[in-house]
Amino acid sequence: MIEPLGRSRALLGLTETVARHGVDSTALLAKTGIDFNPADAPERWVPFRAILACYELAAQQTQTPDFGMELAQSRDFSFLGPLNLILKYAPNFETALREFQRFASVQISGGYETSLKMNENTCVYEFFLNDSMRTISNQWVEESLLTTVKTSRMFLGANYSPKAVYFKHSSISSKKEYLRYFGIVPDFDSEIDGVAFHASAFNVPNRAEDLDVLTLVTSVLGAQVGWNREDLASNIRSLIRRSLPTAQFSIEVIADQLCTSKRTLQRHLAKKNLSYEALLEEVRMTLSTELLEDGNLRLSSIAYHLGFREQSAFNHAFRRWYGVTPGDWRRRNRLATSES
Repeated sequence: MIEPLGRSRALLGLTETVARHGVDSTALLAKTGIDFNPADAPERWVPFRAILACYELAAQQTQTPDFGMELAQSRDFSFLGPLNLILKYAPNFETALREFQRFASVQISGGYETSLKMNENTCVYEFFLNDSMRTISNQWVEESLLTTVKTSRMFLGANYSPKAVYFKHSSISSKKEYLRYFGIVPDFDSEIDGVAFHASAFNVPNRAEDLDVLTLVTSVLGAQVGWNREDLASNIRSLIRRSLPTAQFSIEVIADQLCTSKRTLQRHLAKKNLSYEALLEEVRMTLSTELLEDGNLRLSSIAYHLGFREQSAFNHAFRRWYGVTPGDWRRRNRLATSES
C-alpha cells in the first residue's frame, strides 16, 4: 500500500497559530516526526499522517477545539503553492473546484479524494478519507472545509454562506463558533464530509480571470500529475529525458515530479524488477546514439544534453555501453549510411 504524502507547506501558518497560544511549534512538530521548519522547505514531502497529527496535537496543546478553523481563517492561500493560482485566475468557482480536483495530488498525494455532485439547485463538494485516516483527521477536515468555503468567498463575496456543511464527526466546538466561521451551523454525525453550495454560485464570473495564466499553470501541473503507475517505467524515462540537460535528474527530483517519495518510487520499481539507475542508463544509451546521428552536434554538447559534467565522463560511459568511443561510433555510422 502506498503511504500518503503531503507537502510540508500544508503546515504553513500552523507555527504562527500555535505561537499565538504560547505553544512551542518546534517541539510540537518534533512529536509528529517533523524535524524541520516547514517554512524552510515547503516543497518537502512528509507523511500525510504526520500532517493530520500536527493538526490534532496543536488543538490539544493550545486547548483550542476550533484550531483547524482558526488556522483556515487566519492564513492566506499561499500554503497551497501553485494551486493558489488556479483559485486566483479561474473564470468561475466551478472551474476552480474542478481544476483543483485534477491537481490536488501536487499538494497531498494519496491522502484523500474529492467529488463534485451537481443538480439543478445544489452542488456538493465531498471529501473522502479512508477509515484509518478519518479517525485522526477532525481538525484537518474542519480546516479543509472552511478553506473550501473561503475559496467560494473569493468569487462570491466575503459574506457568502454555503447551503450546508456536513461533518462525519460530532461537534467539537460550540455552535456559536461554527456559525462565526461558516455562516451556518453544520450538520454533524453526517454520512459525508462536504460542503453544499447553491448551484447559481458556480457561474458567477471572476473579475480577476486570466485564462492565459490558468492554461500555463495547469500545463505545468499536468506534467507533474499526468502519470500512470501501470506505465511507471515509461513515465520515468520521459521525465529523465526531459530533465537530463538541466542536471536535475536525481531520483529525488523525479520522484517529486511524480508526486511521490524516493522510497515509494524505488519500491514500485523493485516490484517490476527495475531500478532507477538502470532506467537512467537506458535513457542515456538510447539518447546518445540519437544525438550522435546529428553530425552537427559537438561531442561536448552531447555530453551536456546527457547530463554529464565532463566530456571525458561521457566518453567513458559510451565505451562501456558500445565498446567504442563516441567519435568512432559516429564515423562508423556515417560510413554505413553512405554505403547504404
